[in-house]
Amino acid sequence: MRFSGAPDNYLAAMTSAGRPRDEAVGAVRAFEALAAVGDDAPNDDIKQVTGRAPKDFQAYVRDAAAAGTWRNR
Repeated sequence: MRFSGAPDNYLAAMTSAGRPRDEAVGAVRAFEALAAVGDDAPNDDIKQVTGRAPKDFQAYVRDAAAAGTWRNR
C-alpha cells in the first residue's frame, strides 16, 4: 500500500470532511513516524498476543483479498 499524496493534501481533505485539524495533524504525524521506521520483519509479539503466527503485510493483503475483505460496492 502506498500513499502518494502530501501531508497538506491529507490535512485539507480531512478538515474539509469535518475532521478536527488536531486529529488530522496527529494522523499525519503517526503516518510519518511509521514511514520513518520502514518495513520490518514480523516479530513474535503477534504470537504472544493472539496465539497465531505473524505474517508480513504482503501476505496479510493477499489473504484478506482472497477472503473477499475488499469488494466494489
